[in-house]
Amino acid sequence: MISTLSFRTTSLMKAIFLTIGVVIWLGSCVPDEPSTGFDGPSEYTILFDKTALAGQSISLIHASTTVEDVNFISSRSITKVYAEPIEMQHNNKLNTQSFINWAWDGGTGVDGSHNTTSVAGPGGGGSGDILLAYENGDEYNMFIPAYQPVTLSKYGEIGEEITGSFSFTGNIQGTESGKAFYIQNCKATISFRLKRGKDQ
Repeated sequence: MISTLSFRTTSLMKAIFLTIGVVIWLGSCVPDEPSTGFDGPSEYTILFDKTALAGQSISLIHASTTVEDVNFISSRSITKVYAEPIEMQHNNKLNTQSFINWAWDGGTGVDGSHNTTSVAGPGGGGSGDILLAYENGDEYNMFIPAYQPVTLSKYGEIGEEITGSFSFTGNIQGTESGKAFYIQNCKATISFRLKRGKDQ
């Protein structure tokens, strides 16, 4: 009786180990899922410390589904961003004139030195602009200066994502509640998750 029980227990254990081995082997034969990239659209989050928008996290997306908004320009080793129009991710209140554009240098790595730069090249002025034009008539326009440090956390291949952020201080102007304004020394912080387009 004891030998019969021992035989059954041994056979059961062998069957269990065999089943586990087959499952592990089958799992190792499954090919890795191919990278599907980042479907987009590109995402931008802007935070101002002044104006009526102060302290609000403004979440935006590139509204076009056919036009690339991010390209690496290999001849100058810069990344160019031009998103027009942009719209709010939830409950859009912007009109189609709204846009954001700038560029940064430093190649496609994430561990190097990156700074905002002019697409036009040295001496080309600042790096870009932000225009948030609301349907109610309010507008916020801010110049993005060159030589501002950009921190990148990821720089994917074509079709994948680029993530990072940067901050700068400058003048912001526009219209609030029908009245024009001009405010100096406004700090803006921009964080982004971009869909990389084809190189140019």
